[in-house]
Amino acid sequence: MAPESRSIACTFCRKRKRKCDGDSPCGICRKYNKNGDCEYPTDKDRRKWKYDSTYVDYLELKCDLMQQFANELIRSDPEKAQLINTDFLEKLNSIPRKPNTNSSNNNSSAELLLRDLADENAIDELVSTTWKVRQDENGYTEFYGPISGRQQVIENEDYEFKNLRPNTNLDFVQISLEFKTKLIEIFKKSFAQFFYTSWLNLDEVIEWEYPSNDVSKQFLQCAIFTYSSLFTSHKDLSFIFLQEAEMLCLKATRNINDYVLQGLLILSCFELGMSLDSNSWVLNAMSSSFTQFLRLHLKDPSATTPEESQALVSLSPVKCALFWSVILQDRIITSVLGRGVRIQYFRIKTPFYTPKTMDKSSPSYIAELSFTYHTQLWYIHDRSIGQIYSFKAEFLHNSHKSVLMNQGIDSLESLKKSFPKVLEMNEDTMDSRILILHLSYSISYLLLHRAYLNQIPLKVITITLEHCEIASSIIKRLTLLESNEYNYPYFLSYLILTCATFDLFLLSNKDLSLKSKSLSRISIYIDSLLKFGKIWRRGFKDIQVLYELSKRWNLNIPQLNDALIIVENSYNNHIDQSFDYGYVNEDSTIHADNFYNQFKADM
Repeated sequence: MAPESRSIACTFCRKRKRKCDGDSPCGICRKYNKNGDCEYPTDKDRRKWKYDSTYVDYLELKCDLMQQFANELIRSDPEKAQLINTDFLEKLNSIPRKPNTNSSNNNSSAELLLRDLADENAIDELVSTTWKVRQDENGYTEFYGPISGRQQVIENEDYEFKNLRPNTNLDFVQISLEFKTKLIEIFKKSFAQFFYTSWLNLDEVIEWEYPSNDVSKQFLQCAIFTYSSLFTSHKDLSFIFLQEAEMLCLKATRNINDYVLQGLLILSCFELGMSLDSNSWVLNAMSSSFTQFLRLHLKDPSATTPEESQALVSLSPVKCALFWSVILQDRIITSVLGRGVRIQYFRIKTPFYTPKTMDKSSPSYIAELSFTYHTQLWYIHDRSIGQIYSFKAEFLHNSHKSVLMNQGIDSLESLKKSFPKVLEMNEDTMDSRILILHLSYSISYLLLHRAYLNQIPLKVITITLEHCEIASSIIKRLTLLESNEYNYPYFLSYLILTCATFDLFLLSNKDLSLKSKSLSRISIYIDSLLKFGKIWRRGFKDIQVLYELSKRWNLNIPQLNDALIIVENSYNNHIDQSFDYGYVNEDSTIHADNFYNQFKADM
């Protein structure tokens, strides 16, 4: 039905002198197939605009924001402010004025200026709010949402590693304590330092027998060994343990406990890093569902007061850390794939995990502290992005959209101000946990502004330049760390890809002064992804994504072309190799004691 406030006929009905029902499009326009011509000259209905307080509020807010931005720029860099002002006025005056006054057909001057500066495809895809559905030749369907870099390109399946898994059904038995201890040490360095729940119970796991009669303990051990084996010289071993873990999965989930939940979490992370997205998504959905089944997202239902509830939660740091570890993975995987989260932020009643280790000399001090703030950061990211990219947000007034953005920015900045001194980044910081925390912060800051590129292009481009420079310097430091393979968590590739996407956008810009530094940063991203790809397959896949995206945006980047050749050669070398474990008996059993002698010699 038509809004009651509409008191005039559409343009087509006025010309034909017909009675207009006020619909959009109206009945007369639908009858004569004039849907595109059904327009209402609202500028002539002075009664509506004169008393529309929402529109007045919007204009006042917009004016305030523009004034604040101008004042900040003038105060921080007067010469740049003058240059931007002069350049903006020149381009604004050169824009042809159209006689049509219908606001729905006219872009704002800021948007027209942006499209005069940058590649139009790059703009549309960077700020896209649409969900893409793909279907391959076998009928397999994939969904990619607006917060994922992958929704923009079709990845070339010729570069898939098709022989990742062994064809032989193998059992891994007789694991010695020395062998298991070595794998757990690797796991602690590579996974537990980012997901603190694993750090809390590794001393317990190392005492378990392998194989264990308890299916939940056996499942968790297989998950741990799957992840840690990838950082050895025998990466194929990961898929032997993965194969056993997958066979145990359904049996283990019949009786859900903390061990099973943690095993699902670890396997979801592993499969995401190996670019096995469907498997990772299923495991994440399972861990998220079971988390809610165990009611870990709620305060203790038996508590009678908030204080008692808080005390009860604090008495179980393992459960609290496990819950926020699941939340962290849920936020990461849904950002990578552009899908909706499994545990919505408004369902979460459990307070954030708070550090329990007070000894600053303890090896777990930084791990626990960085985990605490990392989970809060991704929670704010998800809450803000979810509101901005919700279906309702598409119909919000620009003033309301600005409120959402500012709320997210204020939350991020408040969180960063609350960082303890030990988590602050300076020129000497080389701890991977601290570096990745600050890298995630820059990524979240960029993504919060991405949706507003059309509305405030100059501000978004300025922020993009600032945070891409910060992010690239962090990524460069990560590649220089000793034993850097342990400092490459499975989700690092997504952070690098996001930075690279923003720098690709800057390269599509017609302002030549932006390009030299962007190319330099692109080289850093490519180098990091190539190193990352030696461990996690997603690094190579993300190079392919960047290459396909650069073609769509009409960019020719020699470094990216060379990197794609390296990826192709790596793929070809991989599929030409057969799985040769060297320790398989006639009964298809690997004896770990024999394997460990070779494993130890290779380490």
